[in-house]
Amino acid sequence: GGVGGVGGVGGVGGHGHGHGGGGGGGNRPASGSGIRSRRPQHTSKKKEQGGAVWTEIGQAQRDLLLKACEYQKLTTGGDWTEWMRRVSVELLRQSPCPYIQPCATIAEVSQPLAYELFNAAFISVWNGLYFNEKRDLALEDIPIINAIERALSSPNLPQWILNMLLNLAEFMELQGELLPLDIRLLGQQAQKSHAYAKCLHYKEVEFSGIERLLTDTRVVEDELEDSKARDKAMARAEAMAEADNAATASYASASSS
Repeated sequence: GGVGGVGGVGGVGGHGHGHGGGGGGGNRPASGSGIRSRRPQHTSKKKEQGGAVWTEIGQAQRDLLLKACEYQKLTTGGDWTEWMRRVSVELLRQSPCPYIQPCATIAEVSQPLAYELFNAAFISVWNGLYFNEKRDLALEDIPIINAIERALSSPNLPQWILNMLLNLAEFMELQGELLPLDIRLLGQQAQKSHAYAKCLHYKEVEFSGIERLLTDTRVVEDELEDSKARDKAMARAEAMAEADNAATASYASASSS
């Protein structure tokens, strides 16, 4: 079931589908350099919606989020389960949304609530940290993105966590917030989860990126060929000018003699 609208974060569903999925209830698109996420326009350090105040995420909150995302020592399925519990609760705690943050207290004793609100908490924190439209997030080292990619790459990641992360990637895309994740990795894991519609979508995005790259390459090659042709034309023109000058000089010399 989805959470219809949490403090202005509409259409939040902990386990929803957009591109469909096969078994398991699973979701750059995601990655590739140059991908920029669409950001909300912030006009002040605090914003009000319906009388409630959205707060900023300070350095102390950033440090707590960074600590919660640590993944370097995770190996077993149990490790990843604890990581998911820790991250989902910490996202609620540090959410700048006044409607989401109070849920952290309940989620600490009722873990399913933290998982149900995972997408809502994630997007509120994501926008709180990365709302600058001028930043190219695909070129940055973002701890939560690194942790998600490590989780997706782990052979011991429990299936339900894989489904949650695929759902998150899809949810963020539908909200216009492209996470700078490895598109091939998303496609592979969607196929592993039998979420074939998702897998096909990511393959289409991957190949469209390759097609754009090939098109750009052809344009560069054409420009290079044009440049070479211009260089050859210039060389011929210079040679002809030198020949004309030499002939003129020779004629002038013969006439004077």
